[in-house]
Amino acid sequence: MRNTYRLEITASCPTDDKPDFYAVKIESARTILVEDIAHRVAEATSGGPVYQEDIAARLARSLNAKVTLIGTHSGIDVESVAP
Repeated sequence: MRNTYRLEITASCPTDDKPDFYAVKIESARTILVEDIAHRVAEATSGGPVYQEDIAARLARSLNAKVTLIGTHSGIDVESVAP
C-alpha cells in the first residue's frame, strides 16, 4: 500500500522574516497518523525562521517518508524533495 498525505503549512523565511506558504505532499508505504504529521510539522517549523529545504529534510527524517514541499520565493517556484 502507498499512502499520500497533503497539507499546507506556513513558516517564517530566514531571509526577510516574512511568512512563506508551502504545499506539502508526504508519501509513505506505512500509515502515519495525522496527529503525528501535525506534531512533526510543528517541530520542523518552530524555533524561528527556517529554509524550505530544511523543512523538507526534517519532515522526511522524522516521518521516515518521502516529502515534497512546493513554495514560491521572490516569484520563483521551488520544489524540494527529500529524501
